[in-house]
Amino acid sequence: MAFSTHSFFILRHGQTDANAGGILQGSSDFSRLTEQGRAQAAELATQRLFWKNQDGSSRGTQEQQQQQQPSPFQSIYVSPLTRARETLSILLLQDDDRTPEAYQNDSPTGNEPITCTVLDNLREIDLYDWEGCHKDELTTKFPESYHAWKVGDPYNFVVPNSKHNNSIMDHDDDEHENNNNETTTTTITDQRYPLLELWERADQ
Repeated sequence: MAFSTHSFFILRHGQTDANAGGILQGSSDFSRLTEQGRAQAAELATQRLFWKNQDGSSRGTQEQQQQQQPSPFQSIYVSPLTRARETLSILLLQDDDRTPEAYQNDSPTGNEPITCTVLDNLREIDLYDWEGCHKDELTTKFPESYHAWKVGDPYNFVVPNSKHNNSIMDHDDDEHENNNNETTTTTITDQRYPLLELWERADQ
């Protein structure tokens, strides 16, 4: 009986402005690649991924072109977050202006078109209220929970999740005759277990 084998390459996005500033991103999408992050992706592209233009010509240096082999990749899966998608665009397209989705219809090896799929479950860990906070702030406010995260303790890694609800109150008395509507904000905070949630997502 013949068995087929598959190889998987797991790539992290390039450095972002949040990474450089010590800010946690989680699954939020506010950060963007720095110049260093874009350079990291471009460097990886020259080392591993050698795509061909539509006219069959090769990219990269002359030495890289001589060593060029058909791409081993049949499918690519990417997080919906901008930092991951931008990294992928640099890896695949380099000086091209097409999006990863548009690249599905092209064949980088001259054989079958490569499949590029955006998967929501590939987003990073959900960190709720910690997202956008500096690491130093979190180690001061939540030392035990932060330590639990770093050592991979899913039951003691607990993060607050605040939900803000706006409601409008109507006033019919004379005191509020010039402002009959008043908006109030109610904040409800619950506790979440990000590592447990991440593992559950991985099982889906």
